[in-house]
Amino acid sequence: MNPLQSFEYFIFDDNNLVVPFEQLTNSPSGGGIFSGPVTNTAATRVAFTASANYNPPGTNASGARQLYLSEISFNPPNPAPNTLFQLTNLPDNDFFNQGADMTGDGQRIVFASNYAITGMSPDPERDIFIADVGDPQNPVFTRITKSAEFTASSAEIDSAGNNIVFITENPQFAPVKDGDTETIVMADIINPANPSFMSLANFPPGTDIDDLSAPNEFTFFAFESDDDLVSGGINNESEQIYLLFTDQCPVIAVPTLSEWGLIAMASILGIFGFMVMRRRKALA
Repeated sequence: MNPLQSFEYFIFDDNNLVVPFEQLTNSPSGGGIFSGPVTNTAATRVAFTASANYNPPGTNASGARQLYLSEISFNPPNPAPNTLFQLTNLPDNDFFNQGADMTGDGQRIVFASNYAITGMSPDPERDIFIADVGDPQNPVFTRITKSAEFTASSAEIDSAGNNIVFITENPQFAPVKDGDTETIVMADIINPANPSFMSLANFPPGTDIDDLSAPNEFTFFAFESDDDLVSGGINNESEQIYLLFTDQCPVIAVPTLSEWGLIAMASILGIFGFMVMRRRKALA
């Protein structure tokens, strides 16, 4: 199935007892930089970023980290045929996409990129983009954040495709404007050309958070931090896992100024209803 032993993407169909594995990609070489794949609810679409020049389509000679979409048709007991689409065309390997996430219906993909995909002025920093892939041969891209500073490496999108959430220390979005305090930001992207932003937590100065995750409906957000974020919590500088419940947060409206001079009223959801669980430690 993979005689070159190159890094490839596969899917396992547990309804197919004859040919349960299907190879989604075919790279002529083993090198490259790859991301973890994400699927829609039915697993008929898989999105990921990779610098390989897959055959087909064979359209990434530059070696940039492109955004790909594999469209799968399940037909047991036959192998599941798939079509691979290269959604972006970054011109050289100085540019990249990363951190793809997909809606439940597979129609929208959120990802971060340092390339001006939508034709705006080139920017070396990473911003968040949405790809509408109803027609994967003609994807439509919208730049959600428009900042001259680094914003985020990845984002999560809810199942309906109405909101995204990401971690950032960019002072454009954070309540603490020191550029050193990370916060969780949610954006309403029902109209992606005019998103509104909300900071979900007013963390203490210098807070560092990582590994954001959320269920499909954004009922809560899970993340880790070695900071003391809960009154009476554990403060031994070890990594702890926190849960932020969105339905238990008071709303405080604040203005957010974009680089284009547009003011969007957003809301700061203060920390409330956190649960903290001590991460398991291996005994010495």
